[in-house]
Amino acid sequence: MKIRSLIIDLSPLTSLPVTGIGKILVGLIEELKDRNDVRLSYIALVARGLLPQLRSRYPGLHAPAIPARFSKSALRLIQSLGIPIEAFCPKADGVVSADWLCLPSRRGKSIAIVADATPLTNPQWQRKENIDLFARRLASIKRNADLVVAISQSTRRDLIQSAKIDAERIMVAYPGVTKIFLKKPIQKDLSGVKKKYRLPAEFLLFVGTQEPRKNLKNIFAAWSALGKFEKKETQLILAGQKGWAHSLTVPSQIRKIGFVADADLPAIYSLARGLIYPSLKEGFGFPILEAFQMGVPVLTSDRSSMKEIAGDAAILVIPDSVDDLKLGLVRLLALSQAQREDFIRAGKKRLRGFSFRTMAEKIMRSMK
Repeated sequence: MKIRSLIIDLSPLTSLPVTGIGKILVGLIEELKDRNDVRLSYIALVARGLLPQLRSRYPGLHAPAIPARFSKSALRLIQSLGIPIEAFCPKADGVVSADWLCLPSRRGKSIAIVADATPLTNPQWQRKENIDLFARRLASIKRNADLVVAISQSTRRDLIQSAKIDAERIMVAYPGVTKIFLKKPIQKDLSGVKKKYRLPAEFLLFVGTQEPRKNLKNIFAAWSALGKFEKKETQLILAGQKGWAHSLTVPSQIRKIGFVADADLPAIYSLARGLIYPSLKEGFGFPILEAFQMGVPVLTSDRSSMKEIAGDAAILVIPDSVDDLKLGLVRLLALSQAQREDFIRAGKKRLRGFSFRTMAEKIMRSMK
């Protein structure tokens, strides 16, 4: 058996919060570390605050001594000069970058994972800095990547139609849930998390950064249109960093609890009556899979990757229709125990098509 060497760029893990692309790296590494046909090493091209913790967690991490305040200009210079990845780490059979700078490789296969193309397809929902950053990343991917890994068919279509990347260069590989979600929280964990975040007895949960595409404006409008009888004393809890949706007024019976550490998320999901995730567009949508794993009914959008992931295992709504979103909320709140169990079983079944093990296997096969 041939053992292949693989370098993974950990740059997205060097600062909090760890977003979707960070979860992909964590889950992928968890699977690759257990394989006996690959030797892993790591690089962090951006030296931000969490680098010391990463060094202890990922032995042999290579990191250029670039101070964080100079990282943007340094990365632009590295990119413009076409400096190969081997200038910063040993040679390897493959190099994986994830929504970050994709440098050329003299020896190995350059593999770029793309989680989301929304800054390109829908710039009206993004900050200018995000649009500019994505444009630079995309340019490096188009120039240097031998293989582009899209994490959904929806993202693959965006990369073909909007980014003009050849379809033959793009492989779809679905991620799954990270191992932290595979263990069911015990009662002590549930009680501790409920107290920590002052969670009510009955609540629906939203998980995500508060940004325009998350559709909070319509969520708030639909929630406000519900009658007291329909809400059944249920509150709506928003978990996630503040983001850039600053102008929204939060209605009554909706409470923000801010950023939630991954260690607390399994318990919060488990305590929730349901997850609502009716975004206008997503590259993937990890909260859907995480809710399925924790046995929580899901309401999500009937479009892009959300429909692709959820299939018939969730309540699907038209996200830009407040009326349809309201009807979906009424249906979610009114689920009988038998109906809840039907959705939970369907979600568990749906999970079988999403795993980091399969993603790791596809990436390893691409290097042969």
